[in-house]
Amino acid sequence: MIGTEGVVRNLNIAGTAIKAPNPAATVDMGLLAGMNNGTVLRVNTSGTVLDGGSGSSSVPDTSGAGGLVGFNADAGSILRSSSSAAVTGGYVLGGLVGTNSGLISQSFATGPVISSGYFAYGGGGLVSTNSGTISQSYATGSTMFAGLCAGAPGAPCGGAALVVFNLRTITQSFATGPVSQPEYGPIGIARTNGGAITNDVYWNSDTTGATIGVVYGTPIPAANGLTTTQMSTPTSFVGYDFSPTGVWAMPAGATHPVLRWQLAQ
Repeated sequence: MIGTEGVVRNLNIAGTAIKAPNPAATVDMGLLAGMNNGTVLRVNTSGTVLDGGSGSSSVPDTSGAGGLVGFNADAGSILRSSSSAAVTGGYVLGGLVGTNSGLISQSFATGPVISSGYFAYGGGGLVSTNSGTISQSYATGSTMFAGLCAGAPGAPCGGAALVVFNLRTITQSFATGPVSQPEYGPIGIARTNGGAITNDVYWNSDTTGATIGVVYGTPIPAANGLTTTQMSTPTSFVGYDFSPTGVWAMPAGATHPVLRWQLAQ
């Protein structure tokens, strides 16, 4: 756990984090930390996060997992950080963070997210549940829902290319990763939106396979689903600053924007 006074910065972490199946043990896990209540700056992770969950047990496991951090708490800030880790498990999963109640800014995830097991919430390319703020961030990793929907018929199930549940604010962000869920159609941004997703949030309709950005709750415009050609064009991104001192850049040959700080690495 990273406490409220803690600062972790300038790290590259490669490794494996594994939780064995045990529904009695609720553990948030990530390659950097299970919980962050401090500041994470310029930290990049790669490898594997495996939350064993409860498998096919009839008892749901309530653990969460992210490629960087399992739970970014209210006072937590994740800035200019990323993860390429593969995240697999049975409950709350995100490519970067499992559950976010704090701030995620200028960060991204590129690793695959596979949600399986009993009572699986589904995986988000960046975050599973967001009750904080996500800004100027993106996800390009694939998401797959291979679990059991244990709710009533018609209950929300599956994941989405950016987040699963949004309960607060997402701005100036996008998703491009393929979304595979055999019993449900692909979703471009969020399965459920009970907060605010601004009109500068986009998804690649070609690569995600999604024709819709949000299934449940407040929708976002279908026009925010861009083709790969549009995703390669800076003028498609209303309000994004691609100037030499701006947050965003579009390198030659790129199929989507990148954060300008990435070019300095």
